[in-house]
Amino acid sequence: MRVKVQKWENSLALKIPKAFASQTKIQENEFVNISLEGNKILIDPTEKKLSLEDLVKKIDETNLHGEINL
Repeated sequence: MRVKVQKWENSLALKIPKAFASQTKIQENEFVNISLEGNKILIDPTEKKLSLEDLVKKIDETNLHGEINL
């Protein structure tokens, strides 16, 4: 896909197409890692930190452990 690079303050910027953002799960106001590989620019989503609420939602019968007596 061809996109136009534009000036944004003292830097250059480009828009990430919605389909690319959806597929990579990049959302507005999130951080990404940007790096160089030869003459190519690589953009990778950073790992999202899950909240306690997000983690608790993932508990089900297959990963629930019983009580432990210490």
